[in-house]
Amino acid sequence: RALLTFDKLNLIDKARYALHVLYTKNINDWRRLDRVSATAWLKQWLGERCYRVLWRRLFDLKFFEYSEQFSAAWLGTRIKRVALSRRGLTQESLGFIEGGSQTLLEALRAAIEQRGGRIRVRSGVQRVVVRDNAVAGVLVNGEERAFDRVVSTVPIQYVPRLVPDLPEEFAARIRAIGNIPVVCVVLKLRQRLTGNFWMNICDDSIDLAGVIEYSNLNPGAGPAIVYAPFYMPKTHPKFSRDNSAFIEEVLGYLPRLNPAFARDWVLAMHCHRYEFAQTVSPPGFYDMLPPMQT
Repeated sequence: RALLTFDKLNLIDKARYALHVLYTKNINDWRRLDRVSATAWLKQWLGERCYRVLWRRLFDLKFFEYSEQFSAAWLGTRIKRVALSRRGLTQESLGFIEGGSQTLLEALRAAIEQRGGRIRVRSGVQRVVVRDNAVAGVLVNGEERAFDRVVSTVPIQYVPRLVPDLPEEFAARIRAIGNIPVVCVVLKLRQRLTGNFWMNICDDSIDLAGVIEYSNLNPGAGPAIVYAPFYMPKTHPKFSRDNSAFIEEVLGYLPRLNPAFARDWVLAMHCHRYEFAQTVSPPGFYDMLPPMQT
């Protein structure tokens, strides 16, 4: 319904967009599209006008100088994920975990301990110890602990520092993987900002690719939680600004998303930065990746 009533596209644009989603929804092998540029793929299916209206601003604000360095496979898997969340043409089905992440973490803890595993907190791993070309253990708080297998779940860019004995060819493949950081403003509001969970923004006067209102997945459960992410390379001039500047910028945009918004809606605010928010996935990315097992 939203597509049919969107007045910035003509009927041909809308038909091309719908066909592209239907096609992408049914792709299972992404190898061929991994060799194709995402922007070229979109323009081929949608045409220049539809790409400009729906996608160009999003690419510019999330990827900046990397806009042409993403594969169609990267984008297509995300389109498919959203398309599969629909029960029909007019109904989308998304979910949330009752109790949030803590529910998941507690279930994982219980499952690990039931199987004889032990969880050690305040135990930062300084280094994975390697002897005779095999894992011997990990160095934790200056103490070596013996293990014969190590599974890493940290951002892959940290792995060469954690495992300095990795073969250089393996480490070089990791170092070749680029990333775009994010500066994320999180707001707790006394009432809902919009009725949407995820809202893309393609307005040239707003430097946000979108606003996500997570609490709309579970309306009525508590205060509204809104986050507004600024994806940008560290080289971007805005990245060096104080967190307060990003918060003020977002607060300045909110009345344009909801004219009734007032500053007294804000119960709490926070700005968080994460260096490895978006991996740069250029055409041929699949072949760039190091194997899962060293």
